Amino acid sequence: MKKLIIMMGLILLLSSCGMYIGEEKSEDFQFLSNQYDAYIDHDISKEEQFYQLINDAMIEVMPSIVKIEVSIFSNLNILVETRISSGVIFDHIEDEYYIFIDQNQTNIIAGQKVIIRAIDYMNNIHLANQIYNDHIEPITIVSITSKYYHYDVIDMAKYTPKIGEPVLLLGNHYKIQNATSMGLITSYRFDLNRIYTSIPSDELSHGGAIMNNQLQLIGLQTELLEGASVMITLDAITNVITNYHQLER
Repeated sequence: MKKLIIMMGLILLLSSCGMYIGEEKSEDFQFLSNQYDAYIDHDISKEEQFYQLINDAMIEVMPSIVKIEVSIFSNLNILVETRISSGVIFDHIEDEYYIFIDQNQTNIIAGQKVIIRAIDYMNNIHLANQIYNDHIEPITIVSITSKYYHYDVIDMAKYTPKIGEPVLLLGNHYKIQNATSMGLITSYRFDLNRIYTSIPSDELSHGGAIMNNQLQLIGLQTELLEGASVMITLDAITNVITNYHQLER
């Protein structure tokens, strides 16, 4: 009953935002459901606190998360490949919104071109402009223009999470849009600007947001290690933003 209540709570919450989601019976969805049970059963969070955390994440954070669809075309304008990942809205100026995505999603060979689409939590589709590729971290910044929909900017954390701290991953993963997965911080490699977690994940989550229990951004997923999420650190993200602004000047 526990997982049914949680998953139905998420479905109702998303439906109240105007997007209908039917009953999900896929193995991927069941896998995420089992994570919620494990999260509570191992006393990582008290049950009532857990429900509140998930609800708050869906309401407060998911409007800052987008699904990224990158279409790769040949020099003959033939669709070669479509890549799916996640993105995080981190800033905006009036109607223009700036989004972190996984740089690897836009890698192409000579003669190819890309079309990038950002799909919000309400399933609205926006064409995105690629405006910056960082030369150190595998992060690209794209922008979208939205005159009719207002999107929230992600709230960034003020501190580095500790080993053993519970964290959430929000993005498009296991073929489920607007998905939330969870786990613990397991180790650091500050020399690589990487933090390792126990969050089960896949490549569709690359570019997704990893949040602390205050629902603040602490990292972006860029890699996997044995099926678990690896994120670049908040300091590295800040450096990406700094490098971008310096290039603007």
